[in-house]
Amino acid sequence: MNKLAFYKLKEDIFNRVQVTPEGKNHGVVMALDWSGSMGGTVKSTMEQATLLSMFCRRLSIPFRLFAFSDNYDRTLNDRADRTSDKFEYLSDEWKKADKIDKQNFKDKQSVKTYGKIVNTTSEGSEWELGTLSLLEIYNDKQNPREFTKAMENWFQLASYLDGRRKWNSDGTTDYDTSWRCPSQLYLGGTPLDHTLVVMRDYLIDFKRNYNLDITSFITLTDGASHGVFGHNNPYLVDRKLNRVFQLQEKQGYIRGNTTHGLLRWIKATTGVNTIGFYLAGSTRDISYEARSFCGTPVDGYGEESNQKTKDFNKLSASFTDGCYDLAILINEKKIKIDVGLDEIVVDTGATKGQLKKALVKAGSNKMKQRVILNQFVGQMAV
Repeated sequence: MNKLAFYKLKEDIFNRVQVTPEGKNHGVVMALDWSGSMGGTVKSTMEQATLLSMFCRRLSIPFRLFAFSDNYDRTLNDRADRTSDKFEYLSDEWKKADKIDKQNFKDKQSVKTYGKIVNTTSEGSEWELGTLSLLEIYNDKQNPREFTKAMENWFQLASYLDGRRKWNSDGTTDYDTSWRCPSQLYLGGTPLDHTLVVMRDYLIDFKRNYNLDITSFITLTDGASHGVFGHNNPYLVDRKLNRVFQLQEKQGYIRGNTTHGLLRWIKATTGVNTIGFYLAGSTRDISYEARSFCGTPVDGYGEESNQKTKDFNKLSASFTDGCYDLAILINEKKIKIDVGLDEIVVDTGATKGQLKKALVKAGSNKMKQRVILNQFVGQMAV
């Protein structure tokens, strides 16, 4: 109570408890969906992922935040696509340099899985990673200036992609409206399965490089992945473990998607904790969404479904019996952070009791809105 007088100067006036299970080292890798269906919620999701990144920086937890995209295409650009021979006025030196440029572009187009060439026509491999790119947004190596600059750039990009061209009452906006998004950074498809294939080796190296005891792999998406395999009912043979993973397990009369199988493969071969955040509309069937997202069986007419629907309509519904260790269905209408709810509203001459009540309410609203950070901290403290 002696610190209440400082509420206008700082918000850190309450006792804090930091829970780190058995003093183990933690690490976090996040993969953010950069697909077209995220339009309208890109900035809100970026805000949530940024809060988690700031939390990791504050506690010196190694982390990475990637956006997965198939629109950051490394195909030949117009300059490399054209034929130099058509332009007679070009010098031999320019043509020679242009030929080298073309070859460099072609080399970059090679299909790779985390630095390894994958021959999709031999050795029994039948997956196609296409034009997958992982765009690194934040990492723990950035200094404060670099991290702040990255936030500025990515929030500018997210605001533009959300089409946030609404002017405030004072004639301002939350981003530079004269700026235009580079073509390769526009939203595209949903190569989630492709990302999981690449991430398996990355997570193993990430754990080893940082000597981590507990690593969390987090996905943030709002839709199902498009295919990475060339046929139905695929199997993945892991020769190191001498184990075969069935990637499309049958769920009743419905065959599950390969995302579920790939997540189980990652869990079995890396030992990471898998956490999935799925942004869904408030009018959707919760049981269908749960089966589709994480493969958890929920009776659409049972008491569990009714309770999960109520939780979802308020903010989010959680599941722990699917392909993720923790799966959270988030109401996309509730994910946007309203900074107004964080403000402390008290009348002039308020008593200590009224002030304390206002502070507690503001603190509660603040944590409730930070749904991804809140869920992660809860998982971390288990």
